[in-house]
Amino acid sequence: MTEVRPLRQHLAPGALGWLRFPDLVGKIKGEHLIYIASIVGMIVLWHVVAKTFFKPQFFPGPLLVLATAKEMIASGELFEHIGISLQRILTGFLIGSAIAAPVGLMMGSVPVVRAIFDPYAQFFRFVPSLAWLTPVVLWFGIGEISKILIIVYTTMFIVLINTMVGGCAYCAQQAARRRLPWRHALQKLPARNAAGNTSVHSDRHAARDGQLLCNSGRSGDDRG
Repeated sequence: MTEVRPLRQHLAPGALGWLRFPDLVGKIKGEHLIYIASIVGMIVLWHVVAKTFFKPQFFPGPLLVLATAKEMIASGELFEHIGISLQRILTGFLIGSAIAAPVGLMMGSVPVVRAIFDPYAQFFRFVPSLAWLTPVVLWFGIGEISKILIIVYTTMFIVLINTMVGGCAYCAQQAARRRLPWRHALQKLPARNAAGNTSVHSDRHAARDGQLLCNSGRSGDDRG
């Protein structure tokens, strides 16, 4: 009769070292333990407050939430609601980005456009989207349009400000490059080949580029 030995006897010594609980705890940093303890403590506090001070209809506890989530997952209702919410978010984000990205690029590259639209952008971006909830519902009803418009409003200023800042940084970088001294720009001229010869066409272009760079360098020195 074949003797059945435990799995531990078939493995080399130390092969199950990673399964030891003290070693596993030692690998977890103290900060991670604090994070886990904080989450567990909040769930316990949620359960105690829900059971002590509120009825389940007004403030359900974590156990009731998990039970309801299990039922909704089994019936497919939860995924249906998630799909509808994702559709609203994606539609609002695309519309808001399509409006804000071109305006942000123009504000970042054209100072006149930035001077015109920047006061309104700086004012309305500090108005929270929840403040527009009541007017939007009164103007457009309680349907999908009002919900998508709130997402469009929230998205617009995030994309607008970031695009404008990126455009301003790019324009400033290009302007700084144009103000470089002509000596640094001379390094970009066509270099001679290994034999020390260049074609007449390359010399002509090099002379023209050098003349332009010298003129720009003198104009920059005059301005300085």
